[in-house]
Amino acid sequence: YRFRPPRFDRGPLHPHRPPPASSPDSRLFYPGPFSLPRFAQTYTSTLRPDLMTLRYTHIPPGTPRLPPPQRLRAWDDSSPYYANRPLRKPRGSAHLPLLAVPITYRTVPAVARITVAAIVREAADNSAYLHVAGMVLQAMTGRRAEVHFARKSQIVGRATFNQKAGKPIAVSVTVEGEAMWYLLGTLVEVVGPGIKEWRGLKGSSGDGAGNLGLGLSAEVVGAWPEVEVNYDRWVEGFSFLAFGGCLFGGV
Repeated sequence: YRFRPPRFDRGPLHPHRPPPASSPDSRLFYPGPFSLPRFAQTYTSTLRPDLMTLRYTHIPPGTPRLPPPQRLRAWDDSSPYYANRPLRKPRGSAHLPLLAVPITYRTVPAVARITVAAIVREAADNSAYLHVAGMVLQAMTGRRAEVHFARKSQIVGRATFNQKAGKPIAVSVTVEGEAMWYLLGTLVEVVGPGIKEWRGLKGSSGDGAGNLGLGLSAEVVGAWPEVEVNYDRWVEGFSFLAFGGCLFGGV
């Protein structure tokens, strides 16, 4: 007799439930990781303690919690027309900002995933350009690229960018875990120092919610080790300049 875990979890009252993903008997069990990337070691030993020291707020045990501040502004009683009105929006913005999570040893900021995307405008007329971009992203990340299609038709200028609904227009790859650290380490340690007069990321490049964006040109992506070694092996007739660059997004 060999135990086969059920495919679906039917709730805590069911007599047969699938084991956790960490168990070798689970269908979701994934062995590894068998190695720790160098960049991940740098984050664990250096960056993580520094981030916690910079943002840590110590609250002694027994300290009474203060009531949360009012995010929406209330109306004063200077006019009878203000009665029963809904609360006003915050000053300076029509949208409420995200609540800041207090930094503790359990909530130290870390990179969760990286998304590499490339928009190929020439793919509207010739899909071979999209194949080149997909091969470049696959060489950089080691994952097969996902194709995205245009949602609506759009014409920019004198028909220089004809975007038709339903046509492939972009490719993207999302990496996590060991592949994510390897990709980030290659960008910071190998490709980044080779960029001439690169001053790093701008302080305004994020959205304030933990998402950072970085754009790379075709020349910078051509300096990627996995891309540079196969620079002359792309589709004949379509040089690497057909790949207009990529956009990094991390959470």
